[in-house]
Amino acid sequence: MAGGGELQSCSDASQCQTGLQCVGGQCVLEAASAVGDYHAAAGRAALADGDVEGAIERFSRAVSQYEADELTPPAWLYCEQGRALVAGRDNPERAEIGARVLHRCLLRTPPGSEERRRALDSLARLDALGLEPLALSRTEPADAYLTRTPEQRRPDEVEVEVEGDDTRAQSFRNLISHLEDEDLGDAFTPCWDAYFEETGEVELVLDVPFSYDYQLGPTEGSDRAVVSIPSGEGPSRGPEAEAYDCVVDVLEPIRGEFARTQRQNVGWRGDVTFTFGPAD
Repeated sequence: MAGGGELQSCSDASQCQTGLQCVGGQCVLEAASAVGDYHAAAGRAALADGDVEGAIERFSRAVSQYEADELTPPAWLYCEQGRALVAGRDNPERAEIGARVLHRCLLRTPPGSEERRRALDSLARLDALGLEPLALSRTEPADAYLTRTPEQRRPDEVEVEVEGDDTRAQSFRNLISHLEDEDLGDAFTPCWDAYFEETGEVELVLDVPFSYDYQLGPTEGSDRAVVSIPSGEGPSRGPEAEAYDCVVDVLEPIRGEFARTQRQNVGWRGDVTFTFGPAD
C-alpha cells in the first residue's frame, strides 16, 4: 500500500495510507471518537497528578469508547494506556496487560518515533518483573510477556522480627523481650546482605537455639547466669549457613550482656526465630 503508515512523517495527505490524514506532520487516523479522546485526556491529567488508578480507568474507558463507536483505537492511545498500566506495575496482572498493550503500540509506531521510544522506556521498567524481550519481536501480540523469573530488588531497609518458641521460663521470656528491644536491623544487615547477594531472596528465616544455666560461684555474689548458643546446630552449608554463623557472631555480645542481668536459677533450652524482610 502506497503512502506512510500511522504516525509516520508527512507533508500532505497524499503521503499517507488510505484511512489516514496528515496532521502536524504525521499520518493519523481520519476517524476519531470525541468521547474516547476526552477520556484519554482525562487519563493524561490523572497520571500527571499521580492518580495511577484513575488514569488506568480513564484510558480503559477511552479504548472501550472507540470500540463502541466501531472505530480503530489510535496507536497513541495504546501507547498512553500502556504507560499508565506500567505505572501500576506493583499489580502483576496490570504489568502483564501493560506489556501487551505497549506491544500493540510498538507494532503501530514507526522506528525512531517519540511514541515508540517512550513505549520502550516503559517496557524496560518491566525487566525486573520478568519481561521476555523476545516476545516483542512477534508481529502480533503474544500470549504472555512476563515469563522470566522476576529479579528481587534489594529493599532500602531490612526489618528483623523475633519470635520465641513455647519455652515458659521467665528468663527465656526476658531474652525475647531483650532481643526485641535491640536495634537488630542495623546489626544484622551485613548477614542479610551477603545472603541476598548470593540468593536474590529477600526473606530469610533462621532458628537459633539458646540454652540457659545458672552457675553457683564459690563466694557470695559470684553466682552468674550463662546464656549460650549450642554449636553445630545451624544449617550445615550454603548461604543460610553463612548467614547463621554471621547472626551468631552478632549475638555474642548481646547474649553476654543479657546474662549479666539475670538471676533466675531455672535452666532451659529454647529456639528463637529471626525473620528478615523488607521494612514496611
